[in-house]
Amino acid sequence: MASEPVRSSLDSEEYKVIVIVQLIFLVMLLGVAWVWLKQFVWMMSLGDDSFAGRYDKLIWGLAFVFLFPIAPFAFILWKGTAVELRKGGGT
Repeated sequence: MASEPVRSSLDSEEYKVIVIVQLIFLVMLLGVAWVWLKQFVWMMSLGDDSFAGRYDKLIWGLAFVFLFPIAPFAFILWKGTAVELRKGGGT
């Protein structure tokens, strides 16, 4: 008695959709990783005088480590606000 080859329950169209979704997810993940790395390097290159408080750089560093999905985007917003405040703008 010969055994029959195992057939996949997915047809070629479903398989293509799964692969495309996985590739999109991978590209998004790499994009977030790039933004994280770029903002972390920027934050570390700033001097201590760029931060208002004594421990602000340490707090941002911890935020980058423990809140890694949102910290780079929060840092981008903070940079914009800090620059405006230094220029004398803002509300």
